[in-house]
Amino acid sequence: MNPFSDLNLLIHLVSLYKSIKPDLIHHVTIKPIIYGGIASRLTKMPAVVHALSGLGFLFIANDIKTKFIRKILSIFLKFAFTHKNLKLILQNPDDRREFVNKNIVNEEKVKIIKGSGVDPNKFKPSPKQQKNTPKILFASRMLRDKGLIEFINASEIIVKMGYKAKFILVGTPDSNNPQSVTKEQLHKFTKHDFISWEGYRSDMEHVFHESDIVCLPSYREGLPKVLIEAASCGKPIVTTDVPGCREIVKNGLNGFLVPPKDSKSLANAIIKLIDNPALRKRMGKNGREMVLKEFTLEKVISDTLNIYQELLKKEYKP
Repeated sequence: MNPFSDLNLLIHLVSLYKSIKPDLIHHVTIKPIIYGGIASRLTKMPAVVHALSGLGFLFIANDIKTKFIRKILSIFLKFAFTHKNLKLILQNPDDRREFVNKNIVNEEKVKIIKGSGVDPNKFKPSPKQQKNTPKILFASRMLRDKGLIEFINASEIIVKMGYKAKFILVGTPDSNNPQSVTKEQLHKFTKHDFISWEGYRSDMEHVFHESDIVCLPSYREGLPKVLIEAASCGKPIVTTDVPGCREIVKNGLNGFLVPPKDSKSLANAIIKLIDNPALRKRMGKNGREMVLKEFTLEKVISDTLNIYQELLKKEYKP
């Protein structure tokens, strides 16, 4: 949000690109795409890849300030996407439709690669037996638009109905994101003995093994890595019927899709899985099979290298 800082960034990138003279540049996430895209145009780079994992809160919120920023952002993105030898990698067809319908990018420049991939040899089902008290996991940055408040509300609904379950929060707040909650708020949320906050964990495969159900009631995603990893570990998933989330969960097959911002529906879906261990096992198996077919790291790398080769074959004329 600091134009002087961003101008310095742009000048630095132009200097860097002129010095290195790469054959291809791959920008990841929205800020590098905007400024790297402009720098690529100014320095006449021969091939450019932009990879956008999700549209984020700037494309979710509808307050006046965010709408204004979104309009300005769209102008910069449109310019960044005008390079003649360019591919934009998006993770789901909803994001592609949004960009194409708003004339931000031409459809032929867009490639869909489903997520960032997962190593199925690292994230694999655990032989441990399921426990008597189910553990429901929410693993994410502690943001409101990830559905954190709905998850907490759903946990209270479920416990009030007499169910015995443990609800686990894994992840940290993000002070740079306006949707973040504070540590103080998290401590208030976890005052009950049935819900706990574990903070940051680097051993996510073990976190999944310790859980029975994985939940991410997000408002919008690119394609959440946490759900791909959960499916690879053979865990049933409850998530929202929104862009990104519905790419990894097929309702009734490997989990349940519920409406966003609906704690009651979220609670009901979790209860179905709490009540039926056999269903949890079956859905977990289906999710693992889905990952092996569509979401492995090997497939993502192969698809990305194919895009590189396609661009590098073309003769670029600025």
